[in-house]
Amino acid sequence: MDFSFLKSEPVAIPYQEPTVPRDALEKARRELLLTTGVVGVGSTMEGLVVYVDSREAVARLPSTIAGLSVHTEVTGPIHLL
Repeated sequence: MDFSFLKSEPVAIPYQEPTVPRDALEKARRELLLTTGVVGVGSTMEGLVVYVDSREAVARLPSTIAGLSVHTEVTGPIHLL
């Protein structure tokens, strides 16, 4: 079979500045990690993502922090190896 039609060309993905300022993320991370059940905090283009160990922990979180929307992911407990 001739697959020459599948020639690929390099594709550049443009860099996008994070929409969450680093200092705001660090402040939110410090505060959120003090909340029982929060195991991690990150950011997306839409706001913050908070990783929690249970569904019960989701109820302890606000829907926004400093104008940033808060999304949650239930991961279960996270342990160091």
